[in-house]
Amino acid sequence: MWKILNTYEGDFLHSIQKYFSMSDEEFDKFLYKKGRINSPFSLPNMKKAIDRIQLAILDNEKIRVLADYDCDGITSASIMMLGLSQLTPNVSYSVPNRVKDGYGISKRQIDECIKDNINLIISVDTGIAEHESIKYAMDNGIDVIVTDHHPHNKKTLPCKIVVDPYLDENVFHGICGAMVAYKVIRALIPDIKLLYPDLNPQLIALATIGTLADVMPLQDENRIFVYHGLNHLTETTNIGLNTLLKLCNLKKVTENDIGFTIAPLMNAAGRMEDASMVVDLFLSDDEFEAEKIVKKMISLNDKRKEIQAKLLEEVKPSEDLVIIQTFKNVPAGVLGIVANQISDKFKKPCFAMVKGKTHSGGSGRSIHGYNLSNVIIQNKDLKISGGGHAEACALSIENSDLKEFKRRCNEDFKKWLETHEYVEDEYLIDYLINFEDISWTLMDKINLLRPFGNGNKELIFCSKNVEILEKKILGKKKNALKFKFFQNGVTFDGICFNSTMNHFIQEFDNENIINIAYNLSINEFAGRRNIQLMLNNFEKGNAK
Repeated sequence: MWKILNTYEGDFLHSIQKYFSMSDEEFDKFLYKKGRINSPFSLPNMKKAIDRIQLAILDNEKIRVLADYDCDGITSASIMMLGLSQLTPNVSYSVPNRVKDGYGISKRQIDECIKDNINLIISVDTGIAEHESIKYAMDNGIDVIVTDHHPHNKKTLPCKIVVDPYLDENVFHGICGAMVAYKVIRALIPDIKLLYPDLNPQLIALATIGTLADVMPLQDENRIFVYHGLNHLTETTNIGLNTLLKLCNLKKVTENDIGFTIAPLMNAAGRMEDASMVVDLFLSDDEFEAEKIVKKMISLNDKRKEIQAKLLEEVKPSEDLVIIQTFKNVPAGVLGIVANQISDKFKKPCFAMVKGKTHSGGSGRSIHGYNLSNVIIQNKDLKISGGGHAEACALSIENSDLKEFKRRCNEDFKKWLETHEYVEDEYLIDYLINFEDISWTLMDKINLLRPFGNGNKELIFCSKNVEILEKKILGKKKNALKFKFFQNGVTFDGICFNSTMNHFIQEFDNENIINIAYNLSINEFAGRRNIQLMLNNFEKGNAK
């Protein structure tokens, strides 16, 4: 069911201002991205961290950066490595393997640190909950600095030096792990713009990818940072990043390019093989080697898509309130996306897991604000481990506890529903608009609202009773459907991809008059710029 929130009436920015409850001054800052990035030293324990890192550099100590394997972790590790390598040759990194190590810092990684005589571990985008692994490292004489951005759920910290915004209620909590890593480097090298003029834009570009890929709220300093970071991405001098953009045919990088092209490619490496190749890409100074890595990432991503499509076909409707779906002999790295697709399809929280001989492990995805991660935390009496964000988490559980875990999940979600509104299949439209009101002036106003993302979603428009003049399938993989639409004497091109395309073909291919929901975008081709409708939903119209 479509729910239309507003009807377009010329100057729609006033309704946006009202929605955000901003004063004129606040809205002016919002539109024109005015403001400053918060000081690195506003983060708790930053000075302690910098003092310890400086001591390690002066004493020629060996430093090991330990990162998560997702996009935020990859960019965090790259930022920390690029920054520290300017100051010391004694720095290396390790990214966990999803299959060998699982979620978090593994004992294997610590054993490698012991073997390599590492003196100092710096964790990035991980560590706040890794008490056991960090204690193991410290018991073996290795100092540890945790830099993370996840909530802290225990009364005791894993080590003495923890840099995490959640430790201070007065600090903006919405930054990603890569942003925390960037702030560490900025605090460590306060004159970075003067000393390393090419380096700072590279670090900003990488932290921008981490912020958007980890779906951080585009509010406070994130909005200003990402706005400028997208420009740095377009003009990057980082050989690996530049090669990635070139082979993806991305010239002016947008927030959608991060979400739909760059992040999936980066994550595919860790999902299908090893995320370390992406860190190697961003650290590379060899164009030939960088091209080899990017081509491999593209190949792994194509394979990932094929596997996911097959897995989704296996899933059948369930009466359970929380779906717990197990698979056999599939790459563990695809489970997060599969869980998300199952959750979207059936409108229920879902855990998608690989079932082994004794344990099952995988990812969870939630809906409607339900905190799925809490279900793991609240059931530690079972043989279960894991955690993450409210709507996306990872877990491992003994098979003998699966049935009981499913029962508790269903019971917990049922209780949650008693006190929370559950809206099923309601599709929200920001503005009902006629084609005659779509103009370059409107596009200029929309662009003032960018960058779009979490906390500032891209506007969805809809137009009713639109006539389809033309439609044709495009692309080598036939995964795009292009339209020419007509309404009240005005025509616009529209395009959709993949699931949206399939939705149209299955439900509306024989219709001539339809209602369309879309984002407004600019298509630049062969020196020409046109307003284009990026379609994401359809309804049957009223034929005349």
